[in-house]
Amino acid sequence: MKKSSEKLFRLSTMDGCSCAMMIGLGETFFPALLIALTNNSISAGMVSTFPLFAASIIQILLFGTKGLFPRHRNFVCTFASLQGLTLLVLSTSLFFGKFSTFFIYLCATLYWSFGQAAGPIWNAWLSNLVPEAKRLNFFARREKWCQVATTLSLLSGGLFLEGFSGQSHNAFALLFLAAALLRFVSAGLLFQHPDLPPEISLARKKTYKESKSKIFINWVRRYKHIFAFLFLIKASVYFGASFFNPYMLKELKLSYLVYTVLLTIALTSRVMIMHFTEGIAKKIGVKYLLAVSTLILGAVPYLWTLSSNPSFLSGLQVLSGSAWACFDFAILIYLMNTIEHHARSKLLVGINFFYALAAVIGSALGGYSIKVLGESADSYHQIFEWSSYFRLSCLVLIPMFFKQKVSISFIATRIVALRPSIGAQIKPVIPRSSVAQLKKQKTKS
Repeated sequence: MKKSSEKLFRLSTMDGCSCAMMIGLGETFFPALLIALTNNSISAGMVSTFPLFAASIIQILLFGTKGLFPRHRNFVCTFASLQGLTLLVLSTSLFFGKFSTFFIYLCATLYWSFGQAAGPIWNAWLSNLVPEAKRLNFFARREKWCQVATTLSLLSGGLFLEGFSGQSHNAFALLFLAAALLRFVSAGLLFQHPDLPPEISLARKKTYKESKSKIFINWVRRYKHIFAFLFLIKASVYFGASFFNPYMLKELKLSYLVYTVLLTIALTSRVMIMHFTEGIAKKIGVKYLLAVSTLILGAVPYLWTLSSNPSFLSGLQVLSGSAWACFDFAILIYLMNTIEHHARSKLLVGINFFYALAAVIGSALGGYSIKVLGESADSYHQIFEWSSYFRLSCLVLIPMFFKQKVSISFIATRIVALRPSIGAQIKPVIPRSSVAQLKKQKTKS
């Protein structure tokens, strides 16, 4: 039993590291790719929002195909391979110089669609493979290795682009080729994982008949202050954050190396602080952790306008990454305390959709503002200032959180994306009903 458990950990960790390196070498550089090839700040700013919004819709449609796959492993491996194939197609088109903004957006949309479709099924699969008593330790250990892999791959990508800066499309083509190969390796490792019996998902269907929409609407009605806060803060963030990439690469003309170092600083700061967020929350309270982190995040965009010195920006990335770690932990605590266990996966799909919608609205308004103001350092500074004001205005909803009683506990998470101003986008690993629990339910019925 111990040997099989260790084998699963090794396989899962190698899969996680391969996927993390794909993120570090691949999707992280979508905005940089558009700046290098099109020099269009608005298209570069929205490549991390519009395709994700489209992907959140396609994800729901793809999730409906799970009936075609009798086993969890087949579903996850198929969509992981399709994600790698999308990067391979993008890489090939760049090699031959056959690309356009629309094509890059299409590849990004399909890439995230396949990744997001596989996520919930992977969640159900892995959380059932790992015994409940070992689950938190398993995913915490796994995530540490994945964080190292993400950081090293991100820096490697920046160094590689720096060395081939005179051959932009070929350099990016090689980068995305490496990312595609890493995803294929990940899919191969996933296929070596043990599978779950089909009756697990069938039993869950019989136990919980509520639709996603009904679960989501009921939650919003009951916790409208949380939903409103999340939607508004997301839109406020992406109003300015979407354009940090073009600001750094096009306006400040930072080298790829400096650019990736700044991204790495935010990521590293976030990862380091994540290990202390539970203790901080228990000491000062989740509500105060949320309030203080929101206040800091509100100030960060304005601080970006004060200096373009890389050392100063590095300090801001430390502040930003740390604040995002605290903010996300606080939000996850509120979500986990207000969502019934069996409904978490379904409800988070709905929340992610509105997250993506808010991000699109925010980035579209930010892009329109740049277009109206005219592209210049002053224009970027203006939208960063407005982003600060919008973020800080969300503080008016914080007192409503003070009425919400919550329990604080460790939450296993995984990095699913890298973003310039927030370090990383994380999602919780949500345990599903275990095999033993489902057998008990069957016996009782």
